[in-house]
Amino acid sequence: MTGHATFDVDSYRVRGRFTLELEPNGDAVLEFSGATLLGGHREDAVVSLSGDTLRVLDRERGRYYEGEEVTRLVASGTGKEGEWTLALRRVLASGCPGVETVGNGESGLSGTGPDGPFTLKVEDGRLAQATWPNPAPEETFRDRLEVRYEWKEGRLELLEALLPTRGWRVRLEAD
Repeated sequence: MTGHATFDVDSYRVRGRFTLELEPNGDAVLEFSGATLLGGHREDAVVSLSGDTLRVLDRERGRYYEGEEVTRLVASGTGKEGEWTLALRRVLASGCPGVETVGNGESGLSGTGPDGPFTLKVEDGRLAQATWPNPAPEETFRDRLEVRYEWKEGRLELLEALLPTRGWRVRLEAD
């Protein structure tokens, strides 16, 4: 998937171009290059998910982060501790570690995990929507990770992940 990306996290808003490659085993690589609305802040990064390890190569600043370093990097940028590797796996539908119960319904699956309930809705045989527990829980935010997928002719055209209570959004839209 290649196209336009928007990252909105608190007052941090970056737009740019992305390429997302997802392997059958669930590994993924996301390349992103973009800038803030007026171009005052530039980003150029590669995010890699391989097995249970999340890596970030920040090409703009010449830095590399792996594992717990990525967790600290995201926490320093957002002010929130979270299960970011698990969240990315869930957003990319590339594995659902920790699922405890699963039930099959007319429009998809629902179940529970150690962090709470989830639902996966299917339309025309494809994943259309997923709702997961908040990957960065805290008492003041009872948020949920909501992911929307849009397909056209068997090709993923849109992937949008939201934490609506916080107002955080990641939107990847194919060309």
